[in-house]
Amino acid sequence: MFADIAKRVVGILFKPGSEWPLVAEESGAQGSFALIYAAVLLTLPPLILIVLGLIGIGFSNASAATVLTIGFTGLIATALLVLLLAAIARWAARSLDAPIDYATSFSFTIHATTPIWIGAALGNIVDPLQRPLAVLAFVWAIVLVAKGATAMLGIAREKRGLFTYTFAFSHLVLWLLVLGAVMGIALAALGGDLAAQLTRTR
Repeated sequence: MFADIAKRVVGILFKPGSEWPLVAEESGAQGSFALIYAAVLLTLPPLILIVLGLIGIGFSNASAATVLTIGFTGLIATALLVLLLAAIARWAARSLDAPIDYATSFSFTIHATTPIWIGAALGNIVDPLQRPLAVLAFVWAIVLVAKGATAMLGIAREKRGLFTYTFAFSHLVLWLLVLGAVMGIALAALGGDLAAQLTRTR
């Protein structure tokens, strides 16, 4: 299974033209692959953060509770983001005469955002690369959205620009709102001394 996931990651990142039709063909029992794919990709960045944090890399003077809270909070935020973004993608596609269901939209969303989760995982390992990786990953995700809009969702080529813009803009807004809300709750729960605990090591 992990070999299949690794193969899909490589395919969607570097050969999206040939990989999107394969994603589109998944249905029935094979449709569960999207859920497994999502679980692995969304878990990877916070898992790396937690492991490194618990061994003292990434955060200085941070308690185990703090590291675990930040990690699991990030996982909840990203999962919620993908679920909401899939709903918006379904609405946008239907508005552009592509009557897809939510399962298809979810699979499209998690595959299109693959660069973002891989970039986040690598950024957690190599902290100085976080920002440039985040920018590059988001740009590449937009490219994947544009390619997959027609190949997987059946959106007409002349309409995929509008769909891509809607998807990208919604992603940015949701990221700010969801991450801000969930992290705010976590910070409040951890108390006022969190800022001192989360001094990044340079």
